[in-house]
Amino acid sequence: MIFTEDFSFDRNSLSNGMGLSVREVTLLFRDAGLLSRVMEPRLATRLKGTMALSKQASYDVIDSDGKKWEVRCMNKNVNFTPSADVGSGRKFSGSNFTKKLGKIDGYIVCDATTFPQVRCYLIPKELVRTWWHQEMGEKAAKISRKKFLDLLTWEKVIPRGQNKVPVASLSSA
Repeated sequence: MIFTEDFSFDRNSLSNGMGLSVREVTLLFRDAGLLSRVMEPRLATRLKGTMALSKQASYDVIDSDGKKWEVRCMNKNVNFTPSADVGSGRKFSGSNFTKKLGKIDGYIVCDATTFPQVRCYLIPKELVRTWWHQEMGEKAAKISRKKFLDLLTWEKVIPRGQNKVPVASLSSA
């Protein structure tokens, strides 16, 4: 089962507070890297948890049940690769990826493309492991946004706290 959390941002307030145009704010916050930094404290608050004490931690947020979550935001792709394996001159390591999965309970994937409305999906690590073996290929741990949303149509996706009412099938609109 996959749970969702929905967030809404006020572009006008952000624009005024940052001294930027609404268009500039929208472009800025649709950057997955920047949005991740913004979503981590918001998710920690919403999940009644805390943020990791260090950027070097294997997770970003601990929820009220003590579950450890890694926060990722997506634009064209969602990348589950450990941060240590991303960047200039670094390569994906399946061993590092499986070690990462052993240290977390799952990923929270936030869709940056829909800002100022941002839907976040709480994905259990077992499902990510399955996708890695069946969908991503063993040489990478990332998939396209379209593929991610298509894969969700095969899962029970519901708003967190509403365990009885499934959300309508998601599409990659």
